[in-house]
Amino acid sequence: MLKIGYFSHTNISPSETFIYDLVKALSKEKDIDITYVTGKSTPLITDFPVKSIATNYSEQSIIWAQRLYKLGQIKGENGYKWQMRFRQWVALKQLQKSKLPKFNVAFIDYATSGVLLMDYLEQRKIPFIVHVHGYDIT
Repeated sequence: MLKIGYFSHTNISPSETFIYDLVKALSKEKDIDITYVTGKSTPLITDFPVKSIATNYSEQSIIWAQRLYKLGQIKGENGYKWQMRFRQWVALKQLQKSKLPKFNVAFIDYATSGVLLMDYLEQRKIPFIVHVHGYDIT
């Protein structure tokens, strides 16, 4: 059985039919064990059965991240780098606290989530695929 961790910093929005349809189809496969790992603090609610874990990796300490962005700008440096490195550290700590199962592979929606999850997945030697969308590239 292939254990897939499907990661996104958000819960599935009705407008994101590409995510909804993919998760729904994978959840029906007999030889796939899929768990939706959301970066939100609220659990995932769908009209089909799928395991989900709310980790809060994308919301935790967001105000501090914004402050670090401003501080980096004031110091004449790239505030975005300060903010993102802090958010990566917070995501790593949140995911470690979540005690996630050992996945065979991680499928990540959005480049932002990929950046936040990279340290965690590399530490655990979990191969990952990042599905990049138009907004992520610009």
